Amino acid sequence: MDGNGRAEIDCTGQGALFVVARSDLTIDDFRSFLPSPELRTLFVPRVEDHSPSVLCAVQRVPLLADVAMGGGSAALELPFHDRTLLRARSPPFVHPDAFSVFSPQLKLSVEPSETVVTQAFVVSKDQVTALKRACVGGDGGRVSTFCALSAHVWRCVCVARRLPPDATTRLTFPASVRRSIRPPLPPGYCGNGIIWLGAAGKVRDVTSSESEDLVFVAGQINSAVRRMDDELVRSAIDYFELTEINSKPAPGRMPETELRVISWLGMPVYDVDFGGGKPLAMLRAVSERAGFVYLMDSGKGDGGVRVLMCTEAAILNDFQRLLYARF
Repeated sequence: MDGNGRAEIDCTGQGALFVVARSDLTIDDFRSFLPSPELRTLFVPRVEDHSPSVLCAVQRVPLLADVAMGGGSAALELPFHDRTLLRARSPPFVHPDAFSVFSPQLKLSVEPSETVVTQAFVVSKDQVTALKRACVGGDGGRVSTFCALSAHVWRCVCVARRLPPDATTRLTFPASVRRSIRPPLPPGYCGNGIIWLGAAGKVRDVTSSESEDLVFVAGQINSAVRRMDDELVRSAIDYFELTEINSKPAPGRMPETELRVISWLGMPVYDVDFGGGKPLAMLRAVSERAGFVYLMDSGKGDGGVRVLMCTEAAILNDFQRLLYARF
């Protein structure tokens, strides 16, 4: 604990465990490229808490020498470690309106979950353009790829799950606070600058077959994004300070009315080259909880988007049919 009673990391300089893995398998053995427990076992080693650390200081001396000579700040962006920038207020205060936008921790069900499967669906550039056009209302405002796809996926999931029309459904997604907080966080800020935002509505409104159905759904998502300002971010920080939420993933399954969409769009994951050329696919090693959706570039440079859907096996076929029925 530091002088203010807050947990902090004690850096011992031991370095991190560096793992090198080799396999006799060929690329054809992983041709499906879908998250699964088997894929995680093959690629993600289990590291026990008591495993000894290995000192890896190959880059340390050149980096320090470069900084000492004055070239460090120009050559790279140094990390900014002042955690007080996201410290809770004293006394903490959560604005009443904040709960309609940012998403507190969910109460997960302890009931046995159904069989969960993960499937990747590719939405072409032309299909993305059509979705964005369908989300534009009379004001002619612009709609992001994330917003358009999230609105369409949300609607499809509600229909596939056959949710009651009077039920309230909620879509949540992570959003960066770095430019919303005042003053903005420095470019090199090293810390968690993410909060979960949410858009909610009655199932009947989200699944409406009216011509402007996606306009309403996209508007709900855009409204949550636009309302993220300094007060909302500060309220979220104060809320987590007051509730002392455990950061470890909680067991259980999410309510069927809940959907979480995480955007990896624009991340340069396909620019990585470890010596064997660019990767064929990049995705999570495993997804064990239904109700999570990951949006990422197709990897072909054609403007398409890959929708990685983790859902109940019973609704997968219906979801796929609904996803492409609009095009």
